[in-house]
Amino acid sequence: MSAGSQPPIPVADPPAPPLGPDPHSRLRGIGWRLLLGCLIVVLVSAGATEVFILEQVHTVVQDLNVNKPLRVDRTALAQDYYGGPETLLLVGDDWRPATRYYPHAVPHLANEMLLVRIDPAKPWISMMSIPRELWVPIETPHGLVGPTRLNAAYTGGLTY
Repeated sequence: MSAGSQPPIPVADPPAPPLGPDPHSRLRGIGWRLLLGCLIVVLVSAGATEVFILEQVHTVVQDLNVNKPLRVDRTALAQDYYGGPETLLLVGDDWRPATRYYPHAVPHLANEMLLVRIDPAKPWISMMSIPRELWVPIETPHGLVGPTRLNAAYTGGLTY
């Protein structure tokens, strides 16, 4: 180097070309899409659940309106003093006429039998289910006695 020469001036490297979009903005985009997808799944599931529940409620309402209300004459029930405990036998009848789906009519059978005890002195109602498959001796109208299921007694027999 000579006495009058100056040291070389360092040259700065040219700026690096951009590497693409900001990686954080890419993650934010994925997060928003994921959130939107989850929201769509939740909304579709809620809509399907609502349609299912409304259809079930409609079906139950139709089923409840199939049978006519039961009218019982006051003299048909045993008299009891007012406010005393009561025991009721509730019998659900399973009967279907012959249709194209059921070639033979289903006879009147007791599908469900419940003993219900209502006592005003107690804060609860007691219920006991009687098994319809219980085998009992039944006398038919023709005088024959034989063991058969309890739910058949509803159709044509008396139990001993």
